[in-house]
Amino acid sequence: MMRTTQRLFRRAFDPSSWAKRVLRGILGRRLPVHHGQMIVAGLRQSIVIRRDRWGIPHIEANHDDDAWFGLGFCQGQDRAFQLETILRLARGTFAELVGPRGLPIDRLIRRLGLAQSAKQQWSVLSPEVQAILCAFVAGVNQGHSVGLPARPHEMALLQGQLTPWQPEDVLAFVKLQSFILPSNWDLELARWQMLTRDGESALRSLDPAIHQMESEFAALRELLPAWQASNNWALAPRRTLTGRPIVANDPHLAPALPSPWYLAHIETPSWSVAGAVFAGSPGFAAGFNGYLAWGATAALIDNADWFIEEFNEQGDHVRDGDGWAKVTIRNEVIKIRGQPDVVEQVRCTPRGPVVSPVFRGHWPALSLRAVWLDALPTAGFLTAVRARSIDEFRQHFAHWPCLPLNLVFADTAGNIGYQMVGNVPQRRNGSGMLPKPGDKPEFAWDGWVPYEWMPCDFNPSSGYLVTANNAPKGHETNSPLGRDWMDPFRYRSICEKIETRYDWTVEACQKLQMDVRSLPWELVRDVVIQAAETAPDLQNVAGELRRWDGHLSADSPVAGLVAVLMARLMVRTARAKAPRSYEWLLGRTAWDPAINLFYLRRMQPVVELLQKQPPGWFDRPWSEVIVEELRHAARSCRFRPWGRLHRLRPKSLIFGDVPVLRFVFSLGPIPVGGDTDTINQASVRPTQPIGETDNVAGMRMVVDVGNWFSSRFSVCGGQVGNPCSPHYGDLFEYWRRGDGVPMAWTMVEVRAATRNTLQLDPVPIPSVSSSETAAKRG
Repeated sequence: MMRTTQRLFRRAFDPSSWAKRVLRGILGRRLPVHHGQMIVAGLRQSIVIRRDRWGIPHIEANHDDDAWFGLGFCQGQDRAFQLETILRLARGTFAELVGPRGLPIDRLIRRLGLAQSAKQQWSVLSPEVQAILCAFVAGVNQGHSVGLPARPHEMALLQGQLTPWQPEDVLAFVKLQSFILPSNWDLELARWQMLTRDGESALRSLDPAIHQMESEFAALRELLPAWQASNNWALAPRRTLTGRPIVANDPHLAPALPSPWYLAHIETPSWSVAGAVFAGSPGFAAGFNGYLAWGATAALIDNADWFIEEFNEQGDHVRDGDGWAKVTIRNEVIKIRGQPDVVEQVRCTPRGPVVSPVFRGHWPALSLRAVWLDALPTAGFLTAVRARSIDEFRQHFAHWPCLPLNLVFADTAGNIGYQMVGNVPQRRNGSGMLPKPGDKPEFAWDGWVPYEWMPCDFNPSSGYLVTANNAPKGHETNSPLGRDWMDPFRYRSICEKIETRYDWTVEACQKLQMDVRSLPWELVRDVVIQAAETAPDLQNVAGELRRWDGHLSADSPVAGLVAVLMARLMVRTARAKAPRSYEWLLGRTAWDPAINLFYLRRMQPVVELLQKQPPGWFDRPWSEVIVEELRHAARSCRFRPWGRLHRLRPKSLIFGDVPVLRFVFSLGPIPVGGDTDTINQASVRPTQPIGETDNVAGMRMVVDVGNWFSSRFSVCGGQVGNPCSPHYGDLFEYWRRGDGVPMAWTMVEVRAATRNTLQLDPVPIPSVSSSETAAKRG
């Protein structure tokens, strides 16, 4: 009785609960229609959409186009405002909806020309891919118009209307994903700032990837007067308890709400698929199709370069080799809600669009050449659902000019495999790690690295394959694919755990996804403890550090101390060598509020510095610096549990921080453990180690290959973006505790799991009487 009273009391005074009641009272529930029957335009035949207790749709269709239509329809219903945001970001029309705060984003996107690039790419797509995108988009448009009784709460608050999608918008969204999940271009800009502000020696000292770059350095010296986490793995049958392969995947993204991930199942007479797609796309990036299962992580291939351009006085020609090349100029009119239009003049060079005028601060004229801006064929996840073997699956990615990926997969025959995918430019010279002079032909691209040369592996003797944004074997240094791989700690932690047993299960893999062991701490533990023991006031701290198990658990006070200490040491070591530009090494970017991902790669250099303690780095011994930062960390943390200092709050891009509305359009906050380099990643920026995490596993999947219903999925949120829906956050608790929900696969399982059924029928074709037919013939 007392517990029930306490729950009711907490609910009555929960800000989120009462804020949602107020929103519902003013604007209504506005829930999507998930049951009944309706007529929609764009279908060939009727389809049935069954939703389970978590709102996951199971789509039955007799025709391929209708299947993709159904997937688009479900997303249009369940994620209407999220799709509107995606559409406007990709088109560069965000400010028209949200006002002046959207202008910097629109200026950037218009300069990149994602919409123009998508239109150019459309003509080189295969008829099959074009048909998939057309059907999916038709479904999206019917989903958010016919499938919703009213526009979403967010649109009502903004007094806006939903925008119809075009097939090219899916391509533009994929290009947007490729841009905002960079492999290297953000690091090129950060290196430029370090180079120009603190000099070549600072860059060489702080960035271990800077080696064998003499051609770039030499070329840049002529222009300057002076120098001033996602995880996946595949386990072979001999590594598992059941004798079937297992595929696990937990890609890492910012904790947005609704989640970028959308779960679904499609059934057709010729193929079926279940798993997770990016909302706004029909491609299943992780899942299974009855023959094999797959998962993906970011591969960090260097597929974009910045070029320093020199224009003539009129600004209509750019230096190109020994001569001048004419540039293309277009005027982009950006509409801003409540304010006059802004005209953005965009210049495109032979390398690509000039983007730097939207950067904060002083920059040279920088153009961007990127694989994903080129008009290239694409297939990949859009067609791979039909694959019935590992080799067939791989071939669908021979054309993938999008976000580069590490794919792991396993089939029902017991095979496991790995393939890196993504178009890679063949550079005539240089490594692509710094901006290069645009006029020098020796830095141009010469086509693409052949797909047959891309890293791959099949049925290794170890019985497992792992990727965690790490360098593929043989490409750790001096690779033509790139050099900005993530630190190897998550990869090593996963491998070490897998090596310990041969009885892996779905549940064991889920537990491994939640692992928060700190491998970096194990490497510097003795160094830090020895330094602490030299200070009389840190004897208690030294004792706690010596007894700590090395796991960054949310309930551990020592975990918080160590996490903050390592973050402070990242800042201290960077500032010592690059006092003017160290913030760029730790996350700062050329525009707000974005961050560059350099800081995700900083633990390895700091670990090596603490181990080697090179002389001359500081004006005092390393032990004194460690003691100073340990004192600061102890004062900041006060031995509070790491989860008190380190929180997770999935939130809306637009309303997540708005007073009052933030309680509606967010979940949590909840305490979380881990950091950038734990398997269960929950990273923090070194300059702000206490606060909300900015990167987590937004979706988790573990597939028991062949026993599909035993597989488990979870997302950091829920299936539906409507805060008044029971499916707004009902998967969040599963995600928080490392659990998941099953995905019904067979029709018996689907019907048993069904809670709501919606039938979509095509618009009837008008019948023509015999007299009317005769009259027409006459």
